[in-house]
Amino acid sequence: MKLVAMAVLLFFVITIASVVNASPVTQEINKALHNSVLPLGIASFGVSNDSGNIRYFMIKTKEVLGFFNVSVIRSNSSCLDYPYGASLQLNSVVLSKNAIENYTFWIQNVILFNTSDNKISFIDNVWNFSSLCSPLTAIGIGKIYNSSQGQVYIYSTNWKSLEYPFSGYLLENVSRSENYLKLSFGYVIIENGTLYLPKIIWFDNVTIPVNVSSSFITVAPTLTPEGRPYDVELVFGGPGGGSVSYFSKINASLALFYNNSKVTSFPFIYDFGLVTAEKSAGIHVSLSKEINVYVGNANPTFLANNFTPNTPFTFLEINTLVNGKLLNESLGYITSPLIEKLSPLNNNTVRLIPLNKSFAVYPKDSFSFYNISLFYKKYVKVGVNLPNGSITYWIPEGGNLTLPSIINNISERYVLNGNNTLEVNFPENITPNYTKEYLVKLVMPNGTEKEWVEAGKTISLYYPSIPFANINWVGTYKVSNGVNVMVNGPINEKVYIQLKDGEFLFLLILVATIILFLTIIVVIRERKSKG
Repeated sequence: MKLVAMAVLLFFVITIASVVNASPVTQEINKALHNSVLPLGIASFGVSNDSGNIRYFMIKTKEVLGFFNVSVIRSNSSCLDYPYGASLQLNSVVLSKNAIENYTFWIQNVILFNTSDNKISFIDNVWNFSSLCSPLTAIGIGKIYNSSQGQVYIYSTNWKSLEYPFSGYLLENVSRSENYLKLSFGYVIIENGTLYLPKIIWFDNVTIPVNVSSSFITVAPTLTPEGRPYDVELVFGGPGGGSVSYFSKINASLALFYNNSKVTSFPFIYDFGLVTAEKSAGIHVSLSKEINVYVGNANPTFLANNFTPNTPFTFLEINTLVNGKLLNESLGYITSPLIEKLSPLNNNTVRLIPLNKSFAVYPKDSFSFYNISLFYKKYVKVGVNLPNGSITYWIPEGGNLTLPSIINNISERYVLNGNNTLEVNFPENITPNYTKEYLVKLVMPNGTEKEWVEAGKTISLYYPSIPFANINWVGTYKVSNGVNVMVNGPINEKVYIQLKDGEFLFLLILVATIILFLTIIVVIRERKSKG
């Protein structure tokens, strides 16, 4: 997501030159350094201070952004309308030109806090600083009011609930609409108790009907025709009307940027404003990665020559999906590169194997959104207790486990009862039902028979009877023919055939008699044939 109305760099210069005589802006700064009640926060005046060496610079831009992160805020104020009010104001000066004359406008984008009931409203103001008490013509959804400082355009949104932490950006943008000056006021809410996508809400667009050829928000070490500095300020103060807010609680951080095709922080900054009429009491400002604001004594000072805060612009959503189903959603902003190599996620019963090997996300300096999906394949642990031992399998969730239909072990085996394919949807420990069988081997004169028989079954050892013979079985069991035996292990049996003793002698005599008889018949036939 790009910044809406991204500033186009028409002219940009930072000019630094040593000077001998202090400018009017420097004089205003010196006065403020001795004041304890000021608008406090962050500001850039076109003046830097390098160990007492005063230097000047100028920045022209189409857009400024003020970052804020408020953890808590409580105050009383001198404003009768908002006795518990306070404000955070992004204030800047717009310099517009045409071939004939210059125009100077002071613009304000304000968060108004009602700290008693945690409500906020967004307000924008436009003032004409082209000369003292210059008249103002402005077209927007707000109205023009008269004040002791001249005419002012004002618009405010409805009250909104405030929750902590409360963070985001205030934006001011300058552009042209049919050669007229267009001023846009917006905000981005990053967090209001909960995280939000970085969406710019332009809550008011104000057209100033003057024909201009160029317009810039300008920071320079000079004064406007009305006598105010050309500066940019992001400061806490009273709720309005030049009031003062007395802070009993405040914990906030601030940063200030300009956008010339690239969002860049203002490098030379002070912790107080010079133009904002509303002021703060009981606030101390210090510098780390951002400007930190908390309860304490004011100490107006020049903060930094090279202010480089690291604030969130890039929203990241990481969806972790397991087997196509959302397991976890992680949301947040990143301010530094996020580079991750993915590893398996394991416990005792589940393994998540990443299908993505790695990912990398780099933050941008414009409001952006990334969505990353991390895909994992889920494997579940299945313990299988087989008759010959236990085995552990890791099966994809929803996949199939194939059991051995037969487990062989030479002369014994196990035969699975039922289907050998099981669908696995969760970790489990199973004991399949197998039937134990033994190999039965029967050796007989006409060959060998082999058969697998269920353990505990009964078989009959039988061979057809032979006259004049005794039939027995020898081997695993020593039994007579036709005996039933129980299969309690492998069986190896052989038929043993033995002729009976008396019947064997009779058989020999019978055979001899038959042979003798046949011999006599043969001799008689031969004699007849010769006669």
